[in-house]
Amino acid sequence: MARFDGHDLVIAIDAATYLTLVFRFQSAARFRPNFSAALRAALEDFGAPERTGLLESTVIETAPLVALTDRTLLSALNDVKFFCDLELGYHTDLRRVQRNLNDLPRAHRDPCVPAEAVAMRFGGPAALPAPSAH
Repeated sequence: MARFDGHDLVIAIDAATYLTLVFRFQSAARFRPNFSAALRAALEDFGAPERTGLLESTVIETAPLVALTDRTLLSALNDVKFFCDLELGYHTDLRRVQRNLNDLPRAHRDPCVPAEAVAMRFGGPAALPAPSAH
């Protein structure tokens, strides 16, 4: 969780692809549905079939939540928080912020851009989105 401009936001990062999700924290009851919606939006933006988004987001509804203890991921998450703050200075649309964060290269990753890693996992290079306006 992070606080930006008076709003509580959740910033989540996938360990395998470094896919980054950003969504508002509204309540404990809305946490998982909002998390699922952010994941479906991200997968849709990267050209994954709707069915893939639905299947992947279903996992969020039942997966256990645990504290993040991996130092590498914590460091990456701190970097993302920094860039998220910058993005929020330019954009208020969290889906756009999320897309932009997933276009940022990450050190020591192959592929280094989360958007590319997700597209390759769920549809190959042809699934890569057209470059977006930042």
